Amino acid sequence: MINLLTSFADSTCTFSGGAFLTLPHWYQYLSGTMVNNVCSPQIQGINDIWLIVLAVTEMLLQLVALIAIIMVIYGGVQMLTSQGQPDGIAKARTTIINALIGMTISIAAAAIITFLAGNIGG
Repeated sequence: MINLLTSFADSTCTFSGGAFLTLPHWYQYLSGTMVNNVCSPQIQGINDIWLIVLAVTEMLLQLVALIAIIMVIYGGVQMLTSQGQPDGIAKARTTIINALIGMTISIAAAAIITFLAGNIGG
C-alpha cells in the first residue's frame, strides 16, 4: 500500500480551467505533481520562469481587453447622449475606434503569448 501511495504522489498533472473571469492562473503553463490529490505547480528550470512571465503577461493583456470592452460601451453611451451634436458624435466615434484598436491588439498579443508558451512549455 505504501508503494501505491508513493507512485501516486509522483504522478504528473496539468492545470486547466477554474480561472476567475477567464483569466489564467500564474502557473497555467507549468507542469505539476499530484500531492494529496492536489495538483501542485513545479518549477524545474529557467524555462518555467519564462512560462510564469508569459502567464502574467497574458493576464494583463486580457484585463486590457476587458477595459477596452468597457470603453466601447462608454463610447456608445457618449454617442447616445450627444443629442446629435457633431462634436459629441465625433468624440464618441473616436473613443469607440480607439477601444476597438486596443482590444484587437491585446487579443492578438494574448494569442501570440499562448502560442509561445505552448512552444516553450512543450
